[in-house]
Amino acid sequence: MIIFNNLVMPNDLSKFNKSDLMDLATELDISSIKNNKLDLAIEVFNKFKTQENKNEKITAIISNKLLAGKTAVKWFDVNETLTYDKVIKILKEDNSNLFENILIPDLKDLSTEPTIFGLVADDSTSEIYIRLIYKSGVKSEMYGPDINKIPVPGYATIYINFEKNILEYRGDTKKAKKIVNNVIDKINETSNSIIVEEKFDFTVEQIAIHLEGELIDTVSLPDINIDDDEEKYRGVSKVLEAIDKYFNDSDIEKLESALMDINQLFDHNIDENIMPFSSLLLSGLETIGMGSNKEIRNTPLYKYLNSNLTQTTGFIRIKVPEGNVINEYTIRVGIQTKSIFFTSDVSEKAIRHVREKLFNSK
Repeated sequence: MIIFNNLVMPNDLSKFNKSDLMDLATELDISSIKNNKLDLAIEVFNKFKTQENKNEKITAIISNKLLAGKTAVKWFDVNETLTYDKVIKILKEDNSNLFENILIPDLKDLSTEPTIFGLVADDSTSEIYIRLIYKSGVKSEMYGPDINKIPVPGYATIYINFEKNILEYRGDTKKAKKIVNNVIDKINETSNSIIVEEKFDFTVEQIAIHLEGELIDTVSLPDINIDDDEEKYRGVSKVLEAIDKYFNDSDIEKLESALMDINQLFDHNIDENIMPFSSLLLSGLETIGMGSNKEIRNTPLYKYLNSNLTQTTGFIRIKVPEGNVINEYTIRVGIQTKSIFFTSDVSEKAIRHVREKLFNSK
């Protein structure tokens, strides 16, 4: 287990769930009876930073939750020219004390370029965690006639496993490429630029398969876009109505007539290869959502429509073994952002579980 005790900040503790905060408070001999989670996080931090010896329970909670929680994750390939020993050497030369204590820049000095403020490494597994802070925006605070502009800090974490040549980014996915490139420039001792490529070539269904999860919701785009045409829309509706009536009165002539009419409207192009009828059902829709509280891949509607849809987002329920129990989490897969978002408070073990399932099996 990699120990993160030197990275603890009140901002991270405020994102812990109430149960974990109460456990930390109890271990630190602080009253855990507080309605306000933020106040409890501040008290935990103040006691934590003054207590020299942290017991195993405190260390385990911090190491499993501090850099995890509700977060978005992206992955990149690590160039083989970057080695653990070389990167550690560079980081120690430029940021020697950051392996022992965090160093936060003054708020007024924050810029959009990220600053490394904390580091943790494990020589036995060739893993590094890099914590970064940057200026993500500006907020205005008004006091009387005065308006003060205050920088808004943003935080990101980069995890690198040099044995498996994988870099993991946690934070705002819109900032991912910029922050990753910035860090790579800092740890690249050569004069040649290093290209970092995203490591994500999955579909939503493939991720569900890798993670042995349940696909419970999807948002998709129709593969075929049909120009607005009221007559064609009415033709599709008539076919559906004729199908319903057929099961009521077994009148095959009405159904046959409706099918012939719709085929004529589309110049006899309705077939499996040119324009399947299932795609016509989606006419006029920009996005299609299909969701349930259980696996949807076995439902008739999903099976019927899925071949004519391109999934852009998917929600997958996964099971993660943690200790002696199995915990369930839901992740949101973004195909366009090439990322996974953990929609609930997750642990370091849960993120590692997803990472290893996706990339160790390939």
